[in-house]
Amino acid sequence: MALPMTLNLPEPSQEALRILLALSPEDAQLFERTLREAKPALWPEQLAEAVASTWEGTLEGESVARLVHAIVGFYISRASMEMGIVDYVAQIRESMEALGDKSLLPADGDWSDFEARLGRLLDIEQPVEITAKAADVLLEHDHPFYSARIMTDLRPIYSGDPSERPAAAVITHTLKIVYQDRTRQAPAHFYVVLDSGDIQHLKELLTRAEEKGRALTTIVEQTGMTLLGPREG
Repeated sequence: MALPMTLNLPEPSQEALRILLALSPEDAQLFERTLREAKPALWPEQLAEAVASTWEGTLEGESVARLVHAIVGFYISRASMEMGIVDYVAQIRESMEALGDKSLLPADGDWSDFEARLGRLLDIEQPVEITAKAADVLLEHDHPFYSARIMTDLRPIYSGDPSERPAAAVITHTLKIVYQDRTRQAPAHFYVVLDSGDIQHLKELLTRAEEKGRALTTIVEQTGMTLLGPREG
């Protein structure tokens, strides 16, 4: 398989690599140990928050979270490219060198510590691999849910003469669904207009979905597998 000359390193990834490069040996060991002891999560953001909340080193919690998020992203990237850890770390190094930014280079010119650090972090099955694969599975769908909002309005109904007092009114609910779009960086959204009957129907569907989730949670717990994300019920 032909390897790319360099990997694309967006600014968040560059900042995370700066953090990793500048870590003291003590903080580097503590970060690896803290990450290994963490539980897998459904999303990289959740894992990052969990690791940062238990962090006891000198590095700021925000930087810890940023580094965890980047490590999961690197894992997903490496897996999608079907590259071994050694080759992938080498590509990361070449990409850092190609940027020509001194803050992305070791002060003494020796890459061995950095490459060893990154290689060990990319070889953590629990929780990095599990979290990366969980996020990758969810993002395989075209429209993963991001957030929602409902706006309720009173809409007047006029008879023949619009200058007269409205003859009736209708209550409408506008549901805004925000989702992740795989074809663009920013989330996308669409609107759906609902009436009170639609709201009740959605409530019934959500209640039924919760019941199914509780049943599946019981099955998962009986098998001894780890259930990622909030526990159903």
